[in-house]
Amino acid sequence: MAGTLAGAAIGPPAVWLVSGHVSWLDAAVWFTRNTVSILLIAAVGLRVGHHWRGGWQVRRIPPLRLAEYAALIVCSISAYAIGFAANHGLPLAFPLLAVTVWAGLRLHTTFVVLHDLCLGSIAVLFTLHGQGPFAVIESFQARALVAQVFVGMVAIVGLSIALGRDERAELLRQLTDTGRSPRRRRSCSPRSSTR
Repeated sequence: MAGTLAGAAIGPPAVWLVSGHVSWLDAAVWFTRNTVSILLIAAVGLRVGHHWRGGWQVRRIPPLRLAEYAALIVCSISAYAIGFAANHGLPLAFPLLAVTVWAGLRLHTTFVVLHDLCLGSIAVLFTLHGQGPFAVIESFQARALVAQVFVGMVAIVGLSIALGRDERAELLRQLTDTGRSPRRRRSCSPRSSTR
C-alpha cells in the first residue's frame, strides 16, 4: 500500500512536469491501478509459487468437478460477453460478481485467482475499447477508475471467499486430526481422569 501511495505521489506530479496538466482523478486512477495490479499479480504469484515449491501435486479430479470447472468457464465467458460486448447500454457489470462468488465457493484457490485475473483483464480491455457498462462514462479517467475498482472488487470477493473456505477446511482437518490422536483419546477417557 505504501508503494502505491508513493507511486501516486510521484507519478502524477511527474506527468504534470512533462505535460503541464494533471488532475486529482489522474492520481486516483494511478493509485487504484497500481493497488489492484499488485493485489492480483501478487495473489497469482503466491499461489503459483506455493505450487511450484510443493511440486505441483497432481490429484485426480472427479468428473463432476471437472464439469463444474468447464461450466464456470463457459458461464464466465458468456456473462462477460453479455455484460461487456452486448450490453446495449445497460449497467450489467456488478451482477457479473456471481461467477466470481461461484468460483470462490466451490473451486480451487489457484483457479480462483487466475479466474479473477482473466475476468479483470477482460473488463479493462473492453472498457479501453469503448465497450461495456463503464464505456458510457464520459471522462476517460473516471472510466478507468471505475473499471479498476470493479477489478479490485472481483479480486477481493474471489480471494476472500476462497481463502476463507481454505482456512475453514484446514481448521476442520486439524480438529479432526486432534480428535483422532492417541494422546487426545487417553486424556479424555474416564480411566485417565483423576478424582
